[in-house]
Order: sequence, then C-alpha cells, then structure tokens
Amino acid sequence: MYGMSEKTKNCPLISVIVPVYKVENYLRQAVESILQQTYRNLEILLVDDGSPDSCGNICDQYAKTDPRVKVFHKENGGISAARNFALDRARGDWISFVDSDDWIDPEMIEALLTNALQYDARISICGKFFEYANGCPHPENDDDEIVVMKSPVQVARYHYGRHYFSNTIWNVLFRRDFFDSGLRFPAGVAYEDYPIGTEVILHGKKVVCTRKKYYHYRQRKSSTIHTLNLKTAVDLWNMRKQRCRMLEHIGGLEKCFEREYFRVIRNTWRILFVTKNSERKKYAETIQEMSDYARENYELIKEPRYIKTTRMLIWFARYNTLLSYFFAAVFFTVMSMLHLTHEIKPNWIFYE
Repeated sequence: MYGMSEKTKNCPLISVIVPVYKVENYLRQAVESILQQTYRNLEILLVDDGSPDSCGNICDQYAKTDPRVKVFHKENGGISAARNFALDRARGDWISFVDSDDWIDPEMIEALLTNALQYDARISICGKFFEYANGCPHPENDDDEIVVMKSPVQVARYHYGRHYFSNTIWNVLFRRDFFDSGLRFPAGVAYEDYPIGTEVILHGKKVVCTRKKYYHYRQRKSSTIHTLNLKTAVDLWNMRKQRCRMLEHIGGLEKCFEREYFRVIRNTWRILFVTKNSERKKYAETIQEMSDYARENYELIKEPRYIKTTRMLIWFARYNTLLSYFFAAVFFTVMSMLHLTHEIKPNWIFYE
C-alpha cells in the first residue's frame, strides 16, 4: 500500500480519469503507469463502463491495494458518459485523462503540473508517442521546447500551424475551473474530444505546451478513432463546421478550415460505396452538403499542398452519385495498395 509524505500531501490533488471498457489485455499497463507516477498526490478514478470482460475485477483489485484508486461500476453509456460521470465526482485541483488502452511515462503528470505552475497556465500539454503493434521505433524525444500562449489567436495559430498538440485530451492537464462552468463531453458522437479542443482554443486563457513526449497512444484497429464509418464522418463534419464558425473571427485560418473540410470529404467518399443505402439515406443532407462544398471550392484543391489522392477524391466528391462513390472506392483501394495515400501535414501558419 502506498503512503504519502507530508510534502506530497501539501501538493495540489490531481484527479486522473480513466474510462474502462473491453480492454482487459491493456488495462493493467495503463493503471500501473499511473500508479508509478513520480507525482504521488493523485486521485485515480477508474470508471467501469459496463465492460463485459474482466475489466471490472481488475479495477477492484487495484482499489484494494492502493487507496488512491477509486472504482465506479456503471451501465454502459459510452466514453463521454464515463468521463462525465467521473468529472462530476472528481475532487482534484487539476484534472487529467488517460485512455485505458494507453500508458504514460512516470514523469508525465509531474512535468505537466510543473509547467502549469511555473507559467501560471490553465492548460498544460505534452507530446505523444504513437505505439504500433509492429513495434516501430520512436523518433528521438529530445525536443523539450516550451511555448506559452496567452490568447485564443495564439492558441489557434499554434494548433493549426505547427500541429504540436491536437484535439486529444489525454496528454493534457486541466485546471479544475476549466470544467467548473459545466463543460462536459458530448454523448453519442464520435471524436468526443473535439469540442473540448475548441474550448481550449477559445477559453484556455493561458496554455503551455511542451514538445517533450510522455504519453503513449496505442494504435488499435478496433478503437473508435480507427473505425471509419459514415456516422463518424458526419459527426466530424458537423463538429468542424461548428468550430470554424466559432473561430471565424480569428484571421489567417481560412486555409486551415479548408483543409479540415477537404479531409472529411476525402475520407467520406472513400467509404460511401460500401456503406448501406439506408445509412446513405439517413445522412443524405450532409452528404449533399459535402458534395456542394467540393464542387464550389474545387479550384482550391489544385494547389500543390494537396497530394494526388486527396485531389482525386475531392474531384469525385463533386458528383453525389453512386458512380462517383464506386470510382472513389476503387481509386483509394489502388492507391492504398501502392502505399500512396499518406498525406504530409503542411506548415502553413507559424506561431508568433
């Protein structure tokens, strides 16, 4: 059983929220990485979201051996509901999230808190490793550049221009008052982190970001983010439309918004042919909206910053017909076989 020194007890309490569902093969690694943090004053909330495997029992075992672990068992409601459930019960001065199939380096929480306190920031962000099943080696992790952003304009331009942080929330430490206004994760939609990312841009007030990587993001084909279907594409389209409207007062982001729209259209058109007709009818209005955007803005896709795969898929998207779905699917399949679908992120906007 872990004990805390008097010095640690006087440090801010950090709540670490972990939604748990069908990850029995990965859960122990995730929880162990949190328990082994160099920063000890933690409240670890494990939310068993009605997981049908042994996850619930694994959570209970940890609660018996470490008083910092709190376990909640609830009916399945999705990752947003699980996170919101924990947010309503968290007592920490700071809030952090870890996905139950990922893991974190021992110094992560201490590093995030140190940066937040040193720069008096409301949001503290670090870099992340992408962990693939084939064990691809990591690039060097010696870039410890720290950037402090003090306005929505700075945060937005840094986010879109350099891509050092994204819409993910699990490599982030939030000061408690960021959620005190009632901000919560939207239920029933894919990419549930996206609206929180928008709030970070608009209301983060002061954000500190280090490029040093501490979070290990496991790439699983069965995870929500890697399961592309028409509903997830439509959810992302609607969220990006909402964000673009909310950020349109910030100048210099037009090309970034354009790129976000084109990426969703590209990914939608490559799956439409294999999507059930009932699903296409359900989201017909949004599909037509995407097609209209592709047709009205097609001249922009000819610019050299877009690779051939994207240009061709947008060309097909100008025509909202079954034939265009078919040719888009065939084209993408061939390009995938040739390993020519990767899109390099351009650096359009530079932080000032």
